[in-house]
Amino acid sequence: ISGWLGKGVKVFGAVESGCDCIIGDGVIIVGPSVLGSYVTVGERSKLMRCAVGDNVSIGQNCELEECVIGDGVRIGNNVRMKRSVVGDRAVIGDGVLTHTRQCRSGNVLSFVRGEWIDTGFDELGAFIGDDAVIEDGCKLMAGVKVWANVVIPSNSVVDADAIE
Repeated sequence: ISGWLGKGVKVFGAVESGCDCIIGDGVIIVGPSVLGSYVTVGERSKLMRCAVGDNVSIGQNCELEECVIGDGVRIGNNVRMKRSVVGDRAVIGDGVLTHTRQCRSGNVLSFVRGEWIDTGFDELGAFIGDDAVIEDGCKLMAGVKVWANVVIPSNSVVDADAIE
């Protein structure tokens, strides 16, 4: 990893980075993972099998697993995301959680073009568009899509696609 590494940073597997990353104390990164240039990861956060774009800030005590994070994204503290995609310049507030399983058994269903489809995945996070804002304390249910430029107010539970 290119840049500054805090105390107790642990890296497992293949991990690559661009230039000038800042990795806080006690961070764990599990590969395969790729970090872009100018990425900051806060203390005690954990990244597992993630692709992170350039100019990204990830807060303290976050857990990101199998996520794709676009360029210029800001992620607050205590965020839990799994199998999710975050578009460029999106803002994720403190304490946001993406669920990956639905209450029903079987694969995650997603609403596409007016009908529910079987995604073929038993776990699937959220899809968050470019420039979207997910404010503090929100919960995003499995397979939901938050479209570009949408703002989700604090402490919301998003169980259907947010298109405006």
